[in-house]
Amino acid sequence: MEQASPIFLVDDDEVALTYYRTVLEYHGLKNLLSFQDSREVMPVPAERGSALILLDLNMPCLSGQELLEKLKPDYPDIPVIVITSEPGHSQFCNSMMFPSGSAA
Repeated sequence: MEQASPIFLVDDDEVALTYYRTVLEYHGLKNLLSFQDSREVMPVPAERGSALILLDLNMPCLSGQELLEKLKPDYPDIPVIVITSEPGHSQFCNSMMFPSGSAA
């Protein structure tokens, strides 16, 4: 039996990762991979695939936005949910949902 592709949880905050994992497992989702260092994500979709990426924008070394820009060309079909607790990122989120030339 083939195992479903994992859901990636990407956040440098260990408390946030624990929370996301707890909520998702409570709702029956078990195939979860957690990453506190966004740089570790890059090789994993090629090895294991991914059903979904839950992605924090504000991370050291490689931001969520930078990671998304690196992943999307090779994995355009992986859905990404962007998470941030910081104000002021609505423009980034709108640009990801409504690419240039489409109506909001």
